[in-house]
Amino acid sequence: MKPFTRLELLIIREICAANGKLFVYKLHNKKNLAPSFLNKAIRVLENRKIVNVDGLFLQLTERGKDVVLSSKSVPLASKDKPWRECPEKFKDVQMPINQPYVPTKKLF
Repeated sequence: MKPFTRLELLIIREICAANGKLFVYKLHNKKNLAPSFLNKAIRVLENRKIVNVDGLFLQLTERGKDVVLSSKSVPLASKDKPWRECPEKFKDVQMPINQPYVPTKKLF
């Protein structure tokens, strides 16, 4: 099977994130994609029987779901902003809100 392009992977990932049904204009508006590139990628995915075009909506076909689940080239779980999460080594016991805080002299 021919590998997916980055745009095709993006479309598949967005359909999966939208629980299997995605409005095409929303994809165009959210990702600022040119309609010609989007249309070409959708046609390629439709010819490969990965997605089904239902009017203005895209849906994954059964074959598309199988490809997504069995393929390692389709990363589904990607964090949008991983730098916003605090690493475990910096986390401490959470203090109650009304408890006063007195810093130690070592910190000064």
